[in-house]
Amino acid sequence: MGCYNNFSLARPEEFITKTAITFSTLREEHLADIVTIYNWYALNSTATFHTTEVSIEEMRSILIFDHPKFGAFVIQEEGQVIGYCGLMRFKPRQAYDITAETVVYLKPESIRKGIGSQAVAFLEETARSRGMHSLLATVTSENANSIKMLEKCGYSSVAHYKEVGVKFGKLLDVDVLQKFL
Repeated sequence: MGCYNNFSLARPEEFITKTAITFSTLREEHLADIVTIYNWYALNSTATFHTTEVSIEEMRSILIFDHPKFGAFVIQEEGQVIGYCGLMRFKPRQAYDITAETVVYLKPESIRKGIGSQAVAFLEETARSRGMHSLLATVTSENANSIKMLEKCGYSSVAHYKEVGVKFGKLLDVDVLQKFL
């Protein structure tokens, strides 16, 4: 469907792309870099609804947990952390465990290079291998580039929430996109 899918499965927890981009399980040693990336978005964009910086402890509680279906992954290029992605639990009730919410955050200088599409393809393959049925992506409506990328990857809009957040003095809408695996 036009989504980048040019990686090979080395082990379920580590994908290596043919363009020197790697995906592996996010670990404690990655948190400082991940927090720096995420905090840029918290302070400079509407990609996240955090309005202040988050701490390493807060990010640890969001991204490092033990669950057989869900998890977060560090994205590296030539050994350098350039972002993270994740299959996050949609709702904390067992019947929902066939669905994950996807997240992808990249260093600003790494966007618009196809890495986001690679991350989505990696998350889809990982979700399939873990027996998931559908993936959701929650995106600020003004984030047209992310919505366009997700649509190219086969996601379709399933919900639009109006004025559910405020950031930089502006009321923000949120779109939810979904893909069945």
